[in-house]
Amino acid sequence: MADMGFVEERETEMNTPKHPPVSNSFSGLAQSLPDRTAVMDQDDNGKIDYQRLPVPETIARSNERGSGDDLLSALTNLWEEVLHVSNIGIDDDFFELGGHSLPAIVLVSLIEQELKMEISITDAVKNPTIRQMAAFLESTSGNGTKTVASS
Repeated sequence: MADMGFVEERETEMNTPKHPPVSNSFSGLAQSLPDRTAVMDQDDNGKIDYQRLPVPETIARSNERGSGDDLLSALTNLWEEVLHVSNIGIDDDFFELGGHSLPAIVLVSLIEQELKMEISITDAVKNPTIRQMAAFLESTSGNGTKTVASS
């Protein structure tokens, strides 16, 4: 009969964890973090009282806007349509205003349809303000002029 010592040794090796259990690693962390519900104001029924929550911080936004029928103005209108945000300044960041990849794709499509200008999604992401996007579009126009469709 074969020596069974090797098999027993291998079973012990396989059943011995290589890393300590996760619960031991985070047990002290859970005790050091504040209870989330204690931070929020609650009503008499123990539910969050939204009226007593602090007002969220607003993003510092640019005041300068595009004027007339120029490219800056046209892009501002498209951004407001896509992001559902009013009074966007030309130096406001698309992603800080709530934009992400899906609205960026919609924006690129609208720029191509309504302004008859081409921009890739990569270039839109690399130029996250209206001022930067307008400068990029003007620099890639070939002859320096682009037709902006009137609304």
